[in-house]
Amino acid sequence: KDLDENYTVCGMCLSQLLQPWNELKLTYCDKGHHFCRNCMKTSLTTPGRLWGQCPGINCKVMATRRDLELAGVDREKIQNILTKYVTNGLHDASQLKSEDATKTGPRPLSRGAFETRRQWFPCNIPGCIGGKYDVKSRYFTCTLCHTIVSLDEHGTSDPAIEKKLLTGLASSSAVRGEGLYRECYHCAVLFEKGDACSTMTCSNCKNSFNLAYGPAKLDDHRFEDAIDQQRYIPKVEGRLWKLGVFAGFKLGQTLSKGESDTVIKQANDILSEYDEI
Repeated sequence: KDLDENYTVCGMCLSQLLQPWNELKLTYCDKGHHFCRNCMKTSLTTPGRLWGQCPGINCKVMATRRDLELAGVDREKIQNILTKYVTNGLHDASQLKSEDATKTGPRPLSRGAFETRRQWFPCNIPGCIGGKYDVKSRYFTCTLCHTIVSLDEHGTSDPAIEKKLLTGLASSSAVRGEGLYRECYHCAVLFEKGDACSTMTCSNCKNSFNLAYGPAKLDDHRFEDAIDQQRYIPKVEGRLWKLGVFAGFKLGQTLSKGESDTVIKQANDILSEYDEI
């Protein structure tokens, strides 16, 4: 039934207009079965023979995890539905000949596919039921809410800031090193380099330090064309220390050029964990 020449009504409740923000179709349904979000959620989560199955007439397509997330199904029910798929042996890949699988197209609910549930990492953002499969780094981007999520159980640090600190250890060719992120030599509070000289007074501990050399060259107030690599380690444990960047060195230590190069190499090794940021 067409309304306003643009949208149709949901074929299940016959009341909701199907619009981009509330219209759902299962990923592998090729029969044009579109329903409103509320009806799709109700149908997918009602226990019975069609539990987790497309509500369209004569359609046996099963919902993927992504379909269940988009329908707003809570995490516990998603787990129960996926467990049902596996225990009932639905679309078991071992029952398909390779040539038949090629002809029939993808079977998203094969037993082999569900073995990857062990590698599912849920999003820890309150209210989000998304996550991501096979996470290989410390941080990942949730496939549902697109938020950067930490694998650390109690991780609260902004990974984007940590990445900037890691890259900020190297020298910067930007004029006066603007935009560089480094930690205070005395208290490890984070600073972003602005349009000023490298010697500054920390607004937290009120002590002066040089953004390149820590306790050295405090009388150097020139406006640099660039800024040297970080040649100091904060006197207290900061974010970089906890990340293991300064492994093999001591708190408060000033670094030679070679030692600074070693620290930067260790930081680059850790940076691989931030590939998605």
